[in-house]
Amino acid sequence: MDEALITNWNRRVSPHDTVYLLGDVFFHKADRAKEIVKRLNGTINVVMGNHDKVLRNNADLRSMFNRICPPLLEEKIDDINVVMCHYPLLTWNKAHHGSYMLYGHAHGNIAFDPNFRRLDVGVDNHNYAPISWDEIKAKLSVCNSTDVRDRY
Repeated sequence: MDEALITNWNRRVSPHDTVYLLGDVFFHKADRAKEIVKRLNGTINVVMGNHDKVLRNNADLRSMFNRICPPLLEEKIDDINVVMCHYPLLTWNKAHHGSYMLYGHAHGNIAFDPNFRRLDVGVDNHNYAPISWDEIKAKLSVCNSTDVRDRY
């Protein structure tokens, strides 16, 4: 499984790409986790998840990532406010102004709703590979902003 995930990752992520991992990164001991990180392309930022004990407890492993981010992260990407959290949120900053909510944790158990700009970006929902920013924008740009705005 590790080899398939690493291969899928490196097929989608180039060395110059920026990646945000939204938690539950490893279910390995620290030494194996370090071996895996060394093989992954890209500049990797991590928003911690509830199963990231090995990452929380190992400073050497944490130092291998570009950033260990706060549990709720807001970034401006291509002029879009993007809220990232391990957990899905029902509402988020600037939700009624077109911002996106990206999350993991749910393993596809929350159906995509085109009335909300919210997306489960876990690899288990995307052929066990990272989803690209272009794919995220394509999926969330079709959301009905008028309906969303009326709900807030």
